[in-house]
Amino acid sequence: MEKIRSLYNTWHFRRRQKQHRLALGQLTPDEAVVQLTGAGHMPLASVWGNENKTTIHIPPDDAGHLLLVAPPDSGYGEQLGQILIHWPDAALVIDPAGTLYRQTGYYREMTWGKVFAVPGYRFNLARYYPFWDAEAARRLHSFLISSISKDEVWLRERSVSLLHALGLYSFAHRLNPLQLLLDAASADLLSVLAALAAVPAARQLALIFTKGQSARQALADPDVVRSFDLFCRALAPYQRLYPTLAMEASEALLPHDWMTQPRSLYVTYPYAQQLALAGFTAALIEGVRQYHHTYGRFQQLLLVLPTDMAQHLPPLEQMLTEASAYGITVVLTAPSLAALDALAADGNGAALAGRFAHQVWYPPHDQATAAHMSWHYGTRLQSSNGLLDEAESNEKAALAPEMFLGWPREQVLVYTRRERPYRFIANQVKRPADLPERPAPIPPKIVTTPRNSSAWLSGLIGLPYLLPGTEQLSASGTPVHEPGDEETAVVNGQTSVVQDIALASPAVDGESARTKPDIEGEEETSLKKSYPPNASKFR
Repeated sequence: MEKIRSLYNTWHFRRRQKQHRLALGQLTPDEAVVQLTGAGHMPLASVWGNENKTTIHIPPDDAGHLLLVAPPDSGYGEQLGQILIHWPDAALVIDPAGTLYRQTGYYREMTWGKVFAVPGYRFNLARYYPFWDAEAARRLHSFLISSISKDEVWLRERSVSLLHALGLYSFAHRLNPLQLLLDAASADLLSVLAALAAVPAARQLALIFTKGQSARQALADPDVVRSFDLFCRALAPYQRLYPTLAMEASEALLPHDWMTQPRSLYVTYPYAQQLALAGFTAALIEGVRQYHHTYGRFQQLLLVLPTDMAQHLPPLEQMLTEASAYGITVVLTAPSLAALDALAADGNGAALAGRFAHQVWYPPHDQATAAHMSWHYGTRLQSSNGLLDEAESNEKAALAPEMFLGWPREQVLVYTRRERPYRFIANQVKRPADLPERPAPIPPKIVTTPRNSSAWLSGLIGLPYLLPGTEQLSASGTPVHEPGDEETAVVNGQTSVVQDIALASPAVDGESARTKPDIEGEEETSLKKSYPPNASKFR
């Protein structure tokens, strides 16, 4: 009788254990094959069930995002490669090492559509940020001009009007906006202010930048000089991109609407350059995303994004919500839970991970990630005598953190949300052994010409090197008066009627902008001195 009672208690306990496991969504390999097998474009993991190897996919109609938490040496790139090979729509891939481009570029171009790579193709960032518009200028400024310390945040905000003014200047003169921006960052402050004075709308914004001061006063204002210095230092890493910033249509130019067709863009700057060019890359990602929101017609777009680049984008929680609404699927890769903590707005990486409907956790290298995986997988009922008197006291972690730290390289923990959440242990997705390697598509050759960073200042010959209606500095640094309307200034054998400048100047102190005080007794040599030599760069 005791034996029968013992068998019954054991059977009852095992049944309660299974009920508890299924209530938490924990699946065995065989159960995962039965419950989750189906067609899809994004493989999650491989499962051995019923003596056959089956790949579990995300359903094609699923709008959830995918999180891969994997140390750098865990081989998660093979899973990303299989996702890219099978993804049938447009894809934007941030690939710092260029590995995914080399492994999947050929197959994506042969199977789905044209493949672009940056660097390799030229691009026109102004198509996403027409920064002669105030809002576009502010958004572009937030990416490109980053403050070094908290003390420089207010200096950073001061240069928004300067960037907006340069956008208006490029629009008025039909110049390449981004190249003009880099040219201005390599020029001196006096030349930049003088050039902006020629465009009335840009002149008003330049006055905002200088706090309404004359050029002479602005050069003596430490706030203006420091703000311009920060502006130049922030744009200095992007000077190397000057040859790749183009406007004219050619086979070497990345189409701004490339994502409206099943085409692919790989951003393959090396790790060191990726960090230096993070602002430009983030601006490109956000520009593509916003363009897709407006003109994408809810077509699917895959975004493969590492956490170190996601830190330079708007809050990820907001981006994930917007992406789901517009057909963008985000695949976020993180090396550990600590990287998610740094990325989360509130510092809670576990809560951020909960926003992903599908998660694959590779064998961790740190205790914090292992502890979270142990919590994520759930508990199991355990009893020393086979009886279940106190359920709460018998719930223990199904897998201790130390077990995850000792996992073999091939195993992964998978979390997927279907009609309900499921958790199971599986194997990594591997590249098929019979899949041949093919060279990635070769971008077109870019023919570059020597850069003339002062070409946009050529119109300043014979013009005052400061804002209209303000004092000028002579060659000796002393203030001089401006010539009259009908007088001309002779500089290097060229003449320039100062009246042309007066026409572009607003009224000052109640006077008409067309009137200027006459100069009595000024010699031609004094007029020559009114145009200072090349000023040194205030950095």
